[in-house]
Amino acid sequence: MEQLLSEQEEERKRDDADAAVADGRKQRKKQFRWKLNHDLALVKAVLAHTPFSSVKPGDAWATIAGSINKLFELSLDKLAVYRRFDLVLEAHRKEETKNRYRSGIEEEVCEIVRLLNDLMSLIDDQKLLEKGQTEAKQKKLDDSKLKAEEIRVAACTTIKRSVSSPENPGPVPKKRPTDSTLIDLWKEKQESERQQEMKRLDVEQQRYDAERAEKVVDRDLEKKKLDLQQQQFELERDRFNHQRDKDKEEFKLREKELILREEERKSQMATQTALLQLLMKKCEI
Repeated sequence: MEQLLSEQEEERKRDDADAAVADGRKQRKKQFRWKLNHDLALVKAVLAHTPFSSVKPGDAWATIAGSINKLFELSLDKLAVYRRFDLVLEAHRKEETKNRYRSGIEEEVCEIVRLLNDLMSLIDDQKLLEKGQTEAKQKKLDDSKLKAEEIRVAACTTIKRSVSSPENPGPVPKKRPTDSTLIDLWKEKQESERQQEMKRLDVEQQRYDAERAEKVVDRDLEKKKLDLQQQQFELERDRFNHQRDKDKEEFKLREKELILREEERKSQMATQTALLQLLMKKCEI
């Protein structure tokens, strides 16, 4: 990834140099601001291409950048999308995702939280796997060095014993260990190392299985929590819609009541006006 960063820095410098105008000033592009819909699309693309487990992560990030650019008509490079995903994932590890998107749509927030949980588990599993492979290689190298040293010491000890044996007093010619002796020692050492390695691998496998099972349980609990939040949101939405419809009906009823009262008032005024006119006519007569 450091190589990827250095390559991107060099490409950025070349692009800046090519973008210089005649008067010596560089054209400035309008600054792009990441929003919830951009981050959600980025997380989906990362989950689809899994650059953290790819043999060529740079190509995977370039593919992700291409999909984001095509979807939103942007011109982001692979370094930009990598840095943004790293920032989003780090914020999620600190449980800041919901605060970051508190003004976003609830369904999209729940979806990006669920996807980030899945990605975080996959990335952590990949790191454990890579760590186990590195430790196994180092252990094999150390065992090979130790084996060579022990064979050398065993061969020297055999020579000393043969020289100092009571059956052979006095100076005798030095004898080198035979090939069969070295092979037997080597076989015994190999068998002992094989058994130790099997035990170590069993312990490592048990530890890995326990950690994976714990992550699965945590993931299931988080999923149930999100499902419960989704159900609560839907219930709240239904309650709001029901109250809104109820308020509309009450408003219509009050409006009809006011119209009836207004018509009744007008009718009464018309009646009173007619009676008044009759009285005035009688008075004139």
